[in-house]
Amino acid sequence: MRGLFAALLIAAALIAAWGLRAEEAWDDAYITYQYAKHAADGAGIVYFPGDPPSQGSTTMLFTLLIAGALRLGMEAESAAFALNTGGVALIVTAAYLLGGQVTRRPFWRGLIAVLPALMPFVIFHQASGMETNFWTGLTLLTAALLASAPRTRGRVSLFAALGFLLCLTRPDSAVFVGVWWLLLLIENRRQNFPLFALFTAAGLLYVLGLRAYFGDFLPNAFYVKVGSTDGVGYGFAFARTFLISPLVLWGMWTLRRSPVLRWTAPLFMLILFYTVSSPLVGMGFRFFHPLTCICALYAACGVVRLAEHPPALIRRRALGLRGAQIAGVALLLWVIAYPTVGVFQERAPISPLALRAWGHALAAVRPPISVAYGDAGMLPYFSGQRLIDFVGLAEPVIAREGSIRGADWIIDYVLDQQPELIGLYVDSAGQVTDGGHGVVGTAYSRLSARAAFQADYVHIGTLDYGWGYCAWFARADSPALTALQAAIHPLSVR
Repeated sequence: MRGLFAALLIAAALIAAWGLRAEEAWDDAYITYQYAKHAADGAGIVYFPGDPPSQGSTTMLFTLLIAGALRLGMEAESAAFALNTGGVALIVTAAYLLGGQVTRRPFWRGLIAVLPALMPFVIFHQASGMETNFWTGLTLLTAALLASAPRTRGRVSLFAALGFLLCLTRPDSAVFVGVWWLLLLIENRRQNFPLFALFTAAGLLYVLGLRAYFGDFLPNAFYVKVGSTDGVGYGFAFARTFLISPLVLWGMWTLRRSPVLRWTAPLFMLILFYTVSSPLVGMGFRFFHPLTCICALYAACGVVRLAEHPPALIRRRALGLRGAQIAGVALLLWVIAYPTVGVFQERAPISPLALRAWGHALAAVRPPISVAYGDAGMLPYFSGQRLIDFVGLAEPVIAREGSIRGADWIIDYVLDQQPELIGLYVDSAGQVTDGGHGVVGTAYSRLSARAAFQADYVHIGTLDYGWGYCAWFARADSPALTALQAAIHPLSVR
């Protein structure tokens, strides 16, 4: 266990060394936090109190865990950071257990365990505040459990529980959990079928519960993101970046008869799933994050096998053997860590500073207002003001009807509600840009050209998000117009 302990210490030191803080969470994370906050307050899983239940977050378990933490007095950001830190510990532990199928030496098992944590993508997602590392840790731990023989009734029962939690954390987990069940049924149908039936019954009850509570078992993101042309190359881009690597392919070859490969290979169903469904991409290969760690594991196992069983030419020279081992480890560390260092040039896809400040400023605006803005998390979370979500993640009506009726219907729907404040992305010249999530993503310029918008709204300021600009427009007849102008003036760049 010395190798595992050392690997956990290194992972913890890496998180501390990067200076990561809970308040660096991405804007997207606050969509989940918004649902968790109202669940904790007893309003239900809603984006705003009084609204009907909305399945705008695709991570039910993470939402409920954060809601529980909020009830205990924790902040949502700290709770998510702690859960993801636990996820990193699970990643390291799972890699250590899987590495035990390759070598029994503490040093080599420790190296295999720590390599996934050394990947900058792990640290990158640790700062996001989203469920990515937590989900990946659960996934790899489940794979490690299955790779450990014998698969007794007790272990398969534990797998059933972990598999159910995985599907609650991210519904796309069902694609590889299903393959795992198939392998278990082939291996021992008599023992495992009753557990499979119990798992299936629990899943059906959960789906029926979603239908009864939300009115739909599919999340809003399905209507908003699936079918985007931007997602077609997502799987191929991942394969080019990580999978098609000499070290990874060598590792897979050396593991071809190992239970490690047999029980981790089903994770590659994620590539097929996202290639077929073609969603909007997840930043930093977020949807494929378990595969990123698995590729690091394969590469580490391949180098360890080569180091412990070097070719005969190297075995004849002791110094050559030691030198080859050191060179192999150095090469592995470089290949795993170097390609993704650039990820840290920006820790978040949208700079949280301007959004946080604007959200806190809106919290003081009276009377209460409604804000029309696409795919927003921080603004409603910090301001407490009602959001009308152009994209539809927080608006089931827009998510479902908009995908059928089109962007012009969404524009009419939003303008008919007469929001006091509208936010639109603009370029450096101040022109409204088209591009973003959902059906309305390519129609923002059409909205800004509407006669009702031109007549009723005035520009009050533009915020710099680091990667682009967002212009804010307020209703000219809003009772809160003066307060809105005063709130944005210290933050506006023009």
